[in-house]
Amino acid sequence: MKPGRILIAISVLLLGIAIALVMSGGAGSAKRGPRPKVPNISINGIEIRASNTPDYPGYIEAWNPSTKKLLWRKRVYYSFYDPLGERDVRWTFIRSMSLEASGSHLLIMNEDGKRYSVKITPPRDFPIWQVLSACMGAVVLFVAIKCRQKRSSGHGVPDGDQT
Repeated sequence: MKPGRILIAISVLLLGIAIALVMSGGAGSAKRGPRPKVPNISINGIEIRASNTPDYPGYIEAWNPSTKKLLWRKRVYYSFYDPLGERDVRWTFIRSMSLEASGSHLLIMNEDGKRYSVKITPPRDFPIWQVLSACMGAVVLFVAIKCRQKRSSGHGVPDGDQT
């Protein structure tokens, strides 16, 4: 074999090994352990849970235990990820959750040891922004209907020819 072909064969072999290492996560690929199991906390008949799912790492959720419906979901912290790292290694889940002595805040610690305090407020039945939004929508619809009725009845703005 010619020396040039040997050099090409070695280069192709090394390139294949490099691609295999990158695709497998490297020679010392770090896999994360199981997700932490965080006990739920009940506050006034509402169950607060740490989401701890790949779709919602760093979120807490409020559930109604009798109807088994999600009431709200709140992000506690953001996680910034290395896009080249393995997906499961990039998640940072909630490790522990406890209720403060006053009962108004949740104390949360994530897997990185960072601590967070989240104020727990009872949800309002009708948030004011939803009420105002509905009212504004009704006003706009009413005005649009009235304008259309005026135009179709011929009692709108007179043309320049008429006196």
